Amino acid sequence: MGRTQAIGWLFLLCVLAMFFIARTQKIELVEIRTQDQHLEICVTFPLFKNLPDAEFEQALNTWIEGFVRSVVNKAREEAIYNAKFFQNAQFELRISTEVHELSKSVVSIALHVYKFTGGAHGTNDLKTFTVDLSSARLLTMSDLFNLSQEELENKLRSLILERISKNKADFFPWVEEYVETDEILARPFVATERGVKIFYQEGEIAPRSNGITHFEFSWDELEMSRQNVNGGSAKFGGE
Repeated sequence: MGRTQAIGWLFLLCVLAMFFIARTQKIELVEIRTQDQHLEICVTFPLFKNLPDAEFEQALNTWIEGFVRSVVNKAREEAIYNAKFFQNAQFELRISTEVHELSKSVVSIALHVYKFTGGAHGTNDLKTFTVDLSSARLLTMSDLFNLSQEELENKLRSLILERISKNKADFFPWVEEYVETDEILARPFVATERGVKIFYQEGEIAPRSNGITHFEFSWDELEMSRQNVNGGSAKFGGE
């Protein structure tokens, strides 16, 4: 084989490898940076591609884009209005993406939103979702465990109250009563390689200056090993 032919084959193999990688990539992080008269915007959000279910892929991406668009539009409206009262203010909006791939098909994502459009300080918010890409469905916290909803909620409530009891000064005085009646399984959450993170919004159970509160519990604390999550449970659609 001549040198020219060898180079040609090498080039073809590189092209095929790049094509294969592009076809197997499931998540693309899109970054948008822009600045107008009143607002600086830096947004990173995920888009899914090459999923087995094209209809689900489109619906999921439409939902994500709709959420980002609504946050951006609201921030612009607030910045335009508040610019009349805050001269030379540097308003900003930032959306960052936290991605956790628990398996080939299960992905857990948090969209973190920081916004300053007037006032003494900025605000923090977030949106979370966990999805089984193989079976084309969103997962709830209950889908991660082989427990009844009541057992799981009681387990998580007990762990959260235990964490709070060790750092009571960080929370509002009435936080334990709040958690006692809270619908834990309806809370924003992400499943990570280490365990589960459960979120309370800024100012919900602690001063706003603390930002968003989260409680992270390892799979061991939850009496469920990582292998149980990655091992092809039917609730995840298998691997």
